[in-house]
Amino acid sequence: MITIQSIRLTEYILPPEIDEETLKRVEDIAFRAHKALGCKGATRVDLIVDGTDLPCLLEVNTIPGMTETSLLPKIAALAGYDFTLLIEAIIMDALNRRGEK
Repeated sequence: MITIQSIRLTEYILPPEIDEETLKRVEDIAFRAHKALGCKGATRVDLIVDGTDLPCLLEVNTIPGMTETSLLPKIAALAGYDFTLLIEAIIMDALNRRGEK
């Protein structure tokens, strides 16, 4: 029998330690990727910024985690949404889009 144990230690830097101009580029890329894929509701767009402040899109996560260690709730908290407000906003958004095609 082989037992593999893995400890996931990831450091999240929130808010990101990048200049305002790079942050705006990252936000624009993330928003455009979300729209280009026809996403609705909450997504998490992962990017990496290299040493020259060049953002590179990694993935659009259409089903982001919603646990206490997940990134979406942590990012929402930076915007002033506690977990309850985040859930309410997601539900209200979905209800407001009912019937859209």
